[in-house]
Amino acid sequence: MNRQIGPQALESQRKEIRDRLESERDRIYKEILNYPRPIPGCDQQFNHLLEERERISRELDRLDALSGTEG
Repeated sequence: MNRQIGPQALESQRKEIRDRLESERDRIYKEILNYPRPIPGCDQQFNHLLEERERISRELDRLDALSGTEG
């Protein structure tokens, strides 16, 4: 069975994905902001937060590129 998804359903799914990614990005930003100082360069947990923030930003950029929108 080959079911087609309509444009409204696709846009709804895109928005839901974007909302989840933005929510996770905001959570990570807050965690980075409140991270105890000073932060040594070898702090693996902090570095992981930075990597996750970058990964989510890339995913948001990809989502925008696929849909031809920005935000």
